[in-house]
Amino acid sequence: MLTRTLHIDLPKVSANAPEARDHAVTVSLDAHGKLAIDGHDIAPEQLEPTLRRIAARDDRTVVNLRSDQSQPFGAVANLLAKISHAGIAHVAVVTANVAPRN
Repeated sequence: MLTRTLHIDLPKVSANAPEARDHAVTVSLDAHGKLAIDGHDIAPEQLEPTLRRIAARDDRTVVNLRSDQSQPFGAVANLLAKISHAGIAHVAVVTANVAPRN
């Protein structure tokens, strides 16, 4: 796998950051549709089997899903389905935090 930095323009919401977990992996989808797991590029057809292997090692695994806000909802929904089919029961959708408006 290649390691590189993906630029993700996260949707901005006013919410608390999710708590850190020991059993978490990050799945990222950038503006160009490229996928990564924990910063390592992965082919779309390898996402589900890779997550299935991770879940088999630790059934408490949580996926933190980061998707560029330019990606259509259908692409994000497809990722959520693949994550679920891989046996991951817990998914956190990561967003960029902004100050609440008064």
